[in-house]
Amino acid sequence: MTQVTTTAQAPETLKTDLLVALVPQEGWDTEIAALDAAFDGQLSALARAEGFEGKQAQRFQTHTFGKLPATRVLLIGLGDKALSSDLIRDLGGHAAKAIKASRAASAAVSAPWSHATLGGDPANAARLVAEGVQLGSYRFENHITQPSKAPRLEQLTLLLDADGVADSVKRAAAVVAGTYLARDLGNEPPNVCTPAFLAEQASAIAERHGMSATILDPDAIVEKGFNLLMAVGRGASDKPRFIHLTYTGGGDIQHRVAFVGKGVTFDTGGYSLKISGSMANMHLDMGGAAAVLGAAEAIGRLAPEGVEVHFIVPTAKNNISEDAYTVNEIIKGYGGKTVEILNTDAEGRLLLADALAYASELGVDAIIDLATLTGACVVALGEHYSALFSNNGDLTQALLTASSESGDRLWHMPLDDRLRDKLKSPVADMKNVGDRWGGAITAALFLREWIGDSNWAHLDIAGPAINEQDLPTTPKGGSGAGVAVLTAYALNAARG
Repeated sequence: MTQVTTTAQAPETLKTDLLVALVPQEGWDTEIAALDAAFDGQLSALARAEGFEGKQAQRFQTHTFGKLPATRVLLIGLGDKALSSDLIRDLGGHAAKAIKASRAASAAVSAPWSHATLGGDPANAARLVAEGVQLGSYRFENHITQPSKAPRLEQLTLLLDADGVADSVKRAAAVVAGTYLARDLGNEPPNVCTPAFLAEQASAIAERHGMSATILDPDAIVEKGFNLLMAVGRGASDKPRFIHLTYTGGGDIQHRVAFVGKGVTFDTGGYSLKISGSMANMHLDMGGAAAVLGAAEAIGRLAPEGVEVHFIVPTAKNNISEDAYTVNEIIKGYGGKTVEILNTDAEGRLLLADALAYASELGVDAIIDLATLTGACVVALGEHYSALFSNNGDLTQALLTASSESGDRLWHMPLDDRLRDKLKSPVADMKNVGDRWGGAITAALFLREWIGDSNWAHLDIAGPAINEQDLPTTPKGGSGAGVAVLTAYALNAARG
């Protein structure tokens, strides 16, 4: 992990591999006057010659040739309008790409931290930039025999001294650590990231942060009555696990919440076999589990007072074998309701059903589940937004607030009861699928059947959890979507 520090030192005096200067469009050359003076006025002249005007995300880089303690200088434009949190974070991501290309092991960022383009809040702007640089620096090279020789970023220095910046940098570091963990879990291949592997990683998180941990093996899962979870994993040699970590903050507990993450470590579709091309990337079908465990890492590092958080992961591999579950089976889930199986590729909602019914017995104030659940959600919202379904207005608003702070984009979707009839079965309490139309909604309605009277929200993260192109802060592969919004939710709840 990158070490992040702050200093009030002037940028023209700091020794670092790459000095990044964020500059507003109006007066960008004035902003770098001290650096320009060290260049005898040539830094601004060189930038102008390359067409640099300080427009939003515009970049210019040069070697300093010994004129500054820094080896290289990178100018990044802020533009002339107030930037959203996402765009500020992306500026850090652009810097990360330049840091890697420059083979820099250390970098520093200077900026007019109080400038309107950065939102006028120096501590928050510093958090966003720090997150962006670190998230954009992520690499997964665990299985490459000759990994990149480019050094990893070891030291990031933010050039500012402002109230609250230390807490902001600490929060950024925790969110990044949790997101890195979630990305690593998602990017591991399915022969490595099995249900047992997820259970081992969860146990390690609990040990690091003093959380209680309950891990159920297949025999305990059967004994507990998690029959839907067991059915999904019945056909694999890597048998299911049920994970429950509990974080209890200091002081009086003001809010109790359960985070529940779908943990399908590979999804063939079962006997409702996925068609050619649709099975690629199905090792990332445990994105919800990765998010929940990543949030456990982040929250464990931050140790907020006043909250109790349960991290619950039902995990299985949906394979085909003579033992695999089949279409037309009727299975009784935890809590006693029965489900007619009409599609074995609608497996994620089954293991979530057991986990949600279990979470509803914990006496929490809210249950939030995350899952790469439906392709219909991606059709509706694209790759960058997760769908938010909820039965409670206050919970919905709390999650939307956390979304705006965290960068995990959520879009509120309807729980339309008129679609509930699509789940009716003549032989069981419900079917596990409806018809083609409104698939993300009927999946959410299915999950609602298992929560009792709990306040509940469902986040369908099928779009952003699997990144198919390099973005400023998210490389191709597992994105770690959900870690930041869950962490923000917990921190906000801790503050009351």
